[in-house]
Amino acid sequence: MKKTRKAMSLVLGSLLLTASLAGCGKGDAGNAQDSQSSASLQNSEQEFVSSQEESQTGGQDTEELVELTWILQTGSPDGLDVWLEKANEYLAEQIGVKLNLEFYNKEQISTIRQSNSGFDIVFTEGNVFYEEQKIGVYADIAPYLETVGKEMYDAFPAALWDAVNIDGGIYAVPVYKDISQSFFFFWDADVCETYDVDYTQFNSLQSPGLTEALLKIKEGTGERSVPLGGGEPQGVVETKYDNLNLCNVLGVAYGDSQGKVVSVFEQEDVLADLRVLREWYEKGIINSDANVTDNIPEYRVFRMIQAWPSFATSLSRLTECNVECTQWGNTVMSNSTITACLNTVSSNCKNPEKAVEFLNFVNTDTKFRDMLKYGIEGETFQYNDQGTVTMLDSDTKWSMPNFMVGNFFVNTPQDTEGEQMTEIKQQNERAVVSIGIGLVIDRSGFEDELANCNEIYNRYSRDLMTGAANPETVVPQMLEELKSAGLDTIIEQVQAQVDAHLSK
Repeated sequence: MKKTRKAMSLVLGSLLLTASLAGCGKGDAGNAQDSQSSASLQNSEQEFVSSQEESQTGGQDTEELVELTWILQTGSPDGLDVWLEKANEYLAEQIGVKLNLEFYNKEQISTIRQSNSGFDIVFTEGNVFYEEQKIGVYADIAPYLETVGKEMYDAFPAALWDAVNIDGGIYAVPVYKDISQSFFFFWDADVCETYDVDYTQFNSLQSPGLTEALLKIKEGTGERSVPLGGGEPQGVVETKYDNLNLCNVLGVAYGDSQGKVVSVFEQEDVLADLRVLREWYEKGIINSDANVTDNIPEYRVFRMIQAWPSFATSLSRLTECNVECTQWGNTVMSNSTITACLNTVSSNCKNPEKAVEFLNFVNTDTKFRDMLKYGIEGETFQYNDQGTVTMLDSDTKWSMPNFMVGNFFVNTPQDTEGEQMTEIKQQNERAVVSIGIGLVIDRSGFEDELANCNEIYNRYSRDLMTGAANPETVVPQMLEELKSAGLDTIIEQVQAQVDAHLSK
């Protein structure tokens, strides 16, 4: 628009100069006519400028739009081209951006990130983020968080920024959602009532009477009450220890202000849970193929998963039964729970300030955030009188990966969500926060040992977590292999870094 204004000024200036020269020597009548001409030209200039500005209202010339490419890790939604047309009208009007939105699978997006080309903003996660930051893939966006990103920066809890702060630089925008982790026991409440089981008293695998209750249900229904598969359950370690983004065989206990790094499978709280799972497996409460199958029935009387309380409503609809829940263990927060979903700016981005401004808009503007989650208003969704969103029957089924894109808490809630967002926010606020927030472990002194320990853990974990392996014999065997692979060396070096972190 600056070029347009300059050209405009030159043209109008020439006209005024011509009019001024033409009026010389004409006397009073000529001067009066010249005054009228000059006023007329000035009015014309103002009208011309106004008309140009009106044509720009709420936006910018196409040639001035900053083009940004954002890459996400999933399949492309139906109707993307039409959505982009609508979205770009709004983005041009609000922040002067033209968005290219691209989607790739996990392997493809990893290759793209490693090449550090063809994108301005890209989705990443956890350990991958820390490793790729070390090789210079991502830009430090800290300077822009004081200006074009300030609204987003101020809206997020400090822990989010701490988790992506590396040596004073900030290298990602976390997705503000369930940045903590809570596990729950979900029950078919009607079945519990039938067999006189008070599910509300159970909040850990150690809860007195839990095994007896599950046996009673199994014997009454003739079905296994805890069918497992697909790597379930998580939570045995995750509810108790922060593995510092390394491996589940070591960690710092949540709530331990001293930050002692321990060998997790030598701790009694973990071993006690493994014994319970083994008992369930031996008594037929857990299916005999739980350690090898990925097929899990949709309906289950009892399940142990990460979620939030009102997820019971979703399960009720899915399974057509009355699902209720109790929380299993504490809600916890760590680097790994925060960095599960991140958006980063490429260090090769030509306009990192505009990329941060765009991410700020994604995370603070309700209208655009709703477009990302729900699609096109009037076609795939509509706002209703209750202040929520209703999805519409449409040939286009909008399928944006909402958990990857931005702040959940600026979305207009969907009419089927209930109290989900309120519950997630409350869980975040009451989480037991790890002392490891903001600590990025330098692995350079034990990379080979860590890789070997992860391989050993992955080989044993499904057998142990489903009760298929006897922890009394298999855990010592696994520990022997871990120690031979260098577990004690890893713990020693990690402890030194934790101590240095806590001393700051």
